Amino acid sequence: MLPQLLFLLGGILIIPIVPLLIWQGKRVKNTIPNLPEATGTKGQVIGNENIINLLTIGESTFAGVGVSTHEEGVTGQLAKFLSEKTNRSVNWEVLAQSGYSAKKVLTELVPQIPKTPIDVIVIGLGGNDTFELNRPMRWQKDLIDIISEIQKIQPESSIVIATLPPVGSFPAFPFPLNTVLGGLERLHSWAVKPIPAMFKNVYFDNQRFEVTEPKIMFSDGVHPSGYTYSLWGKQLAEFIVGKGIVSGSFGSI
Repeated sequence: MLPQLLFLLGGILIIPIVPLLIWQGKRVKNTIPNLPEATGTKGQVIGNENIINLLTIGESTFAGVGVSTHEEGVTGQLAKFLSEKTNRSVNWEVLAQSGYSAKKVLTELVPQIPKTPIDVIVIGLGGNDTFELNRPMRWQKDLIDIISEIQKIQPESSIVIATLPPVGSFPAFPFPLNTVLGGLERLHSWAVKPIPAMFKNVYFDNQRFEVTEPKIMFSDGVHPSGYTYSLWGKQLAEFIVGKGIVSGSFGSI
């Protein structure tokens, strides 16, 4: 409830600069290059005979916009680091689409989740819901609905909600647009925090991804570079292993 109240208060406070924000938003949209999604939505990292089945689902960052292949993207990098940390093989698959909000993922992508057993499902969303200025409680409800539907298909899977993109730090966004979007992203993150307690085997990696080197961290001022995807994949792997969601298995390789 508090994120929703802060959202409404913030909406009132920014009324005088709404025309500027609209102009800035259109200008940014017209200047950002239209980059393709990564290729190769399935892969494997070879370790020992004990396999981790990994699925990621989400928006453009999980669709690998900014790199050529998913091996370079967050999913491939997550799989690589999971294998390194556990010594296990990782079979991975991506279900993601550029431009999708949580509602769109719920209706279009969740029904495509395979019924074969999956150990870990990582949800990567938040950017488009922030860009669309969706209310925190609507975003929260859509995320809850996504998890509920995933658990109907994969009742034994562990579900990890990835940290939200730090949109307020994107180099492409000028002031005050970056401040407004950054504030909304924080409200959306706040709205995610109670969700894991509502379900079994659901986790939220709420470690903020700090943008310290904008020139090398973004491919177009909005989407991650290969360098950033590697950092993000490592952070997610450390979270998953640290929480005991998957464990090491040191059999033969």
